[in-house]
Amino acid sequence: MLQGSILLLERVTNGFRRRLNYFYFKATLKNVGTQTYFDSGVRIYGKQFVHIGSEVNVNSGVTIQSCGAAPVTIGDRVVLSYDCMILTGGLDRGHCFESREHLVKPVIIEDGVWLGARSVVLPGITIGKNSLIAAGSVVTKDVSDHTLVAGVPAKPIKIFK
Repeated sequence: MLQGSILLLERVTNGFRRRLNYFYFKATLKNVGTQTYFDSGVRIYGKQFVHIGSEVNVNSGVTIQSCGAAPVTIGDRVVLSYDCMILTGGLDRGHCFESREHLVKPVIIEDGVWLGARSVVLPGITIGKNSLIAAGSVVTKDVSDHTLVAGVPAKPIKIFK
């Protein structure tokens, strides 16, 4: 009986926290659609350049970084699993040892995408509709629609329609 009450209280508390997070991000991000949920521990940098669609789940530990005014656009019905990262900036590999110049490019995640836990999306990437990024993958190239990618760097594993 006591354990059931504790679980119920935990569910109510988590639901309240998600609603508070939604209103906070709705007020601070460029755009947030309806029925979008933000878990605790979500970090978003460059909020004014982040667009998030409807029915998006942003799980705990997710980091979204928009630097240098490079936008992050996330479509509808997207799942960002635990600890995944979306980055619009990083060191330019061609100049990183000489001048430490930064590369800044937008990221687009289209409708129906699922980013697996601890996956990383690097600057300049577009992930096509209804694609799946496997857990722990590092996305260094664009992903076509309806494609499963996995690995470091991520490579196409399967195409589904």
